Amino acid sequence: MTTELSTQGDNKSIAASNIENLLTAQLADSSLAMYRRDIQAYQAYATENRLSTLQPQTLIAWRDYLALHSTLSPNTINRMLSAVKRIVKQAAAREMFN
Repeated sequence: MTTELSTQGDNKSIAASNIENLLTAQLADSSLAMYRRDIQAYQAYATENRLSTLQPQTLIAWRDYLALHSTLSPNTINRMLSAVKRIVKQAAAREMFN
């Protein structure tokens, strides 16, 4: 499965290789693995619901979905949200959207 954040309408995305470039120097391998899982989960949610991954409303909807329909702890949900926000912010700052 390719890890990629993309939008439905405007064709912007952050490819897996770009995610690695954003974080490799900053995080341990175990943390990178968690980031990959979190981003894949977010992308899957957005794709299944036909939502743009780069819209704040999608992140809010995902948070609500996780809180209401999963057994994850609030700390885990917050970590997942933080990982996705970090990737999107860093990619936007570096203009890495294709």
